[in-house]
Amino acid sequence: MKKIIMILFLSAAFITVFSDWNVPKYINYVNDYINVLSDKQEKDLNTLISSVEKQTGSEIAVVTINTSDDITPKEMATEILNTWGVGKKDKDNGLVILLALSSDNISGKNRIEIEVGYGLEGVLPDGLIGRIIDDNMYDNLKAKNYYDAFYSGIEAMTKYISGEFKASDYEENSFNVSSDFFWIIMVGIFIIFSFFASFLSIPKCRSCGKRMKLLNTNIIERATYTSSGRGIKHYRCPRCGNTFEKAYIISKISRGSGSSGRSGGSFKGFGGGSSGGGGAGRSF
Repeated sequence: MKKIIMILFLSAAFITVFSDWNVPKYINYVNDYINVLSDKQEKDLNTLISSVEKQTGSEIAVVTINTSDDITPKEMATEILNTWGVGKKDKDNGLVILLALSSDNISGKNRIEIEVGYGLEGVLPDGLIGRIIDDNMYDNLKAKNYYDAFYSGIEAMTKYISGEFKASDYEENSFNVSSDFFWIIMVGIFIIFSFFASFLSIPKCRSCGKRMKLLNTNIIERATYTSSGRGIKHYRCPRCGNTFEKAYIISKISRGSGSSGRSGGSFKGFGGGSSGGGGAGRSF
């Protein structure tokens, strides 16, 4: 049943409009691009994650970033894990903890996402990740105590990664018909919504009114950490051959300063792991 749900999610991803969001470069285990952590807090988290890697071999990346209109926080976390290669290449034992805050930081518009590599899906299944967020992180996130949320969440997940606790001790693994069918329905609604959102975003031909076909996309100016980028999408009408160009904005990348005094631990880069699509998230 979980495989069916995953296939439906992947189908939705393929029909979602391509994102122009660029993955930022990592600084350390902790990458506080929007400066919600103090220097000491960032250093302490780096030290904690370094000790987790030494103890278990697993790699953890913490990322704080602004939300974007071009990409969902879930997609951000997946792209970050795969692009950075969080986790060892031969084990895929990495995870990304992503805090995505809206520019106005209004309750309900912020999101926490935890993306898990292939090698950790067995010890940190989706349901367990969701419960760790609920039990160990959510209250602190709501109160904007982001350091406490990260620290508590990492400590809880480490107990499962190290083998101290087992997922079977925490979550019910039996087949739940009502729950599984609920999620199938929700995913189905999401796919339909994504399809129509993608379809309606395509401009109509000004001559005959038929939906045009996207030929290609040209990036005129790439986004940077200080300025937005620009691009042009080229369309052609399949009925009358009329062409149309539509300009679009590529959101700039937010990042923090990241000084040497905030390093902590002994970071040498990530090991080349990849995502299995697992994990969980919550809005707050």
